[in-house]
Amino acid sequence: MSRATPGLFTPTLSIASRELRALLASAAGWLVIALFLLLAGGAFASQALQPGAPASMRTFFDFAGLLLLWMVPAIAMRLLSEESRAGTLEPLVTSAAGDAAITLGKYLGGLAFLAFLLAPTLAYAAILGSVSDPAPDIGPVASGYLSLALLGATYLALGLLASTLTNSQTLAYLAALLALLGLRFLASGTAAVPGFVLNTARSIEPAERARRLAAGIVHAQDLAYFPLAAGLLLVATFAVLSSRRWR
Repeated sequence: MSRATPGLFTPTLSIASRELRALLASAAGWLVIALFLLLAGGAFASQALQPGAPASMRTFFDFAGLLLLWMVPAIAMRLLSEESRAGTLEPLVTSAAGDAAITLGKYLGGLAFLAFLLAPTLAYAAILGSVSDPAPDIGPVASGYLSLALLGATYLALGLLASTLTNSQTLAYLAALLALLGLRFLASGTAAVPGFVLNTARSIEPAERARRLAAGIVHAQDLAYFPLAAGLLLVATFAVLSSRRWR
């Protein structure tokens, strides 16, 4: 039986706003931000601010991308698993909001928090520009931040899917992290796997594409990969949520 549903825009923004407030109100959220800034800032200072060092943020972007692999699943792990644990997920998915609004709202809330995580590091670029002569080129800096944003958004979509599949935040975190680490391991060529597995892993592993962007090497296929990968993961999340309506 059909039922009236609100438009997509309003419930999506409402859910996103609620998730952002919840993340910013949690001690774990601020711990993630503080830890990221501490470690990423140390990497920046140890390389870019050394006397005679090139005016480049490449080391920072590479290290920050590695940090995101560990920290973005921590952002995503509570988005839906906490709703399931608290018993509020079933009322949510059977409400008038709709599965698309829930999926997009949760994802946008996580993206907004990711912006809070990355925004303070823009100060590093300003510091480098003030102490370097000549100043660093804006192109590689811009492409480096683009690589972090796209990489984080893709990791977040995977983490959201993992959070949909369990009511345990710990399991959601481990599932997303192990999937990312496993894919990176397979793509490295270290594992004795068939050639088609290696080629497939390398084609879908996002870190190398992000590294190329951070180096200022911009390819259309790399730019297209990230929204496509995130979109497919969000569709999978939507499908899992929709299946709950029929249980």
